[in-house]
Formats: sequence, C-alpha cells, structure tokens
Amino acid sequence: MKYVVLLAGEAIEVAIEALGATDYRLQLGERCLEVQATATGELKGGWDAALALLVGGRAVRVDLEAPAAHGATPRLLIDGCAVAPQVFSARAYQAQAQQAKSGPGVEGAQVAAPMAGKVVSVLVN
Repeated sequence: MKYVVLLAGEAIEVAIEALGATDYRLQLGERCLEVQATATGELKGGWDAALALLVGGRAVRVDLEAPAAHGATPRLLIDGCAVAPQVFSARAYQAQAQQAKSGPGVEGAQVAAPMAGKVVSVLVN
C-alpha cells in the first residue's frame, strides 16, 4: 500500500508491505525499515489504540487519539511527542495536487481527450 504523509508541511512517500501477522517493511522516501507492530491497548471503535513498535531493534510506543470529527486529523503520541500527520493514499494525493494545479473550472473552456477520437460526453461533478 502506498501513501503520502504530510507532516510539518513536508510530503513523505510511504510504502507499507506486510511480511507477516505483525511484521512490516516500510519504505519512507529512500529509507527502508523493518517494523514489528503489536497492539497493546484496548481498541475503541477502531480508533483509540496503543501500539508497541520494534523499529530496527529500538522500542517505540505509539498512542492514537481518535479525531473529534469525521475527516479530522488524528493525533499521534510517539514516545510522548505529539504529532498530527495528514495521510492520503498516493492516488488521492496526486489527484489533489493535479486539481490544485489546474485551478477552478472555466465556463466555455476547451476539453481535449487524452487520446485520439471524438469526445461524446463529459461527466462533471
């Protein structure tokens, strides 16, 4: 699974590969990490959780606080340090970046197909 994490204004590409029930390989940009993850706290509604991670031989505790509202950013406590990352699927992030580049639609703008042929309909949301 591929994601983009926005943290302190920096976009970090993250790829996660499950190696076993609790073992994962994380690709953080150019850096590759082997991680063991174990849930240590009670899971409440799929959000509030405590995780024990073993990252390269170093133990790390991660607490996840449920967001106050749907769509809000969850808050993480990583070894007592609070962070609020925004996590997007790689495709959603690329689509959002492309939409931001193109700006709002303009009435009467010309629409071109990405391949040869005749445009017979255009879906607009």
